[in-house]
Amino acid sequence: VIVMFKMVVHSDNDDLVRSKLAKRKLLTTDMLQVDGRAEIILNNDVWFSCDEFPLIEFLYQLFHWFKEATDNDFNYISMEVEENPLITFTIHNHMVKCTSPWQLFEMGYDVPVQDLFCEIDSLVKNYQTK
Repeated sequence: VIVMFKMVVHSDNDDLVRSKLAKRKLLTTDMLQVDGRAEIILNNDVWFSCDEFPLIEFLYQLFHWFKEATDNDFNYISMEVEENPLITFTIHNHMVKCTSPWQLFEMGYDVPVQDLFCEIDSLVKNYQTK
């Protein structure tokens, strides 16, 4: 399974996203400051898509979970929606099941943890090295 995250920041706020994500602690107002288009693609099919997505809030939670490098599940809790967790990565036997109330199709434990971590690692590098 191929996993890919597409995050497109609206307007010219890309540097703002980077500067906010570089901080250890963020204020609630910072979390919701930049929206953008987000897609999660599994096996070349769009599994999750949102045009007005709180990028900083999602990436901040995702990066903190990734840095902990535990076998704990990831639950993205958004302040902007009632359907929480909005995105969940459940880990079992080195495989990941992706679920969301907004998912476009259902998956089993079809994603290798290593593939997910490689994709998150590239996101981290994109937003923290420029």
